[in-house]
Amino acid sequence: MHRRFCFATLAITALLAHPVIAQPAYDMGALPKGATFTWHADNGNATVKYLGQNGPLFKFRYTRDASQGQPVKVTSWSDRAGNTVKARVPSGTVTFTPHDCSMTPGTCKYTESHSRYGRRNVVSTGTFKGGIRHYTKHEDRVSPGTLLEKGTVSIDQYGVALDRDYQHFENGAVTKTGWTRRNR
Repeated sequence: MHRRFCFATLAITALLAHPVIAQPAYDMGALPKGATFTWHADNGNATVKYLGQNGPLFKFRYTRDASQGQPVKVTSWSDRAGNTVKARVPSGTVTFTPHDCSMTPGTCKYTESHSRYGRRNVVSTGTFKGGIRHYTKHEDRVSPGTLLEKGTVSIDQYGVALDRDYQHFENGAVTKTGWTRRNR
C-alpha cells in the first residue's frame, strides 16, 4: 500500500525540480503561470502545469494518462526553492517536513507523512555533475537495506526535469526500473 502513494509523490517531485550541488539562483516564481511541461515515460505520458502562487507556496498539477495503466492526477505545492512540501495524491494527502529535499544539495532529511499510510523518515542525498543530478533516497538511515530509490535527472534552466532514469528498491532489491523523457 505504501508503495502506491510513493510512486505518485516521487514522480511529481522528480519531474518538477532537482538541484545542482552549488545551489543555482532558482526561483519558482520565475515560471510563468500556466507553464506546461510534457513527458513520455515507461508508465505513460505525463503533463505538469504550473497553476501559480498560493500564499508562500507554488502550486502544480501533475496528470498521467491511461496509455500504460490507470490515469493519475496529483496536485502539489512547492516552496520558493522548488522543494515539495505537500501533495494531494489519489490515496490521500502527503506532507513533507520540512520539505522533500528535491532542491537541496548534499544530504537532507525529511519526514514523509501520508494521511492514510502513516509516516516515514527519509534521507536524501544528491550531487550534480555535468548538468545531471545523481541522487539516492533511503528510509531512516543510509545503508544498502534501506535504499528506496536511486537515479539521475537532467534539468533545464528553470530547474524542471528534462530526462530521468531511476530504480526503486525494497529490502535491497530492485523492484522497478523506470525512465522519463521530456517532449522538447
